[in-house]
Amino acid sequence: MDINDTRDRLIRLQAERYAAIELGIESPSPYLTRLEAAIADAHVEYVMSAVREIAVLRRSLARATAG
Repeated sequence: MDINDTRDRLIRLQAERYAAIELGIESPSPYLTRLEAAIADAHVEYVMSAVREIAVLRRSLARATAG
């Protein structure tokens, strides 16, 4: 999954959480607990995707300046 996909997933999950709260689903409910866990996982995945993108860009820049 690329960084755009991971960002989109995180945004969708956050929107789902906001919608659930607006509908009156209160924490701690099993649904919100699972949703919060999914948001935390998506956040980690998003950050890791960003770190990978930065590493690829740095490697490309290093090759361009070395060559």
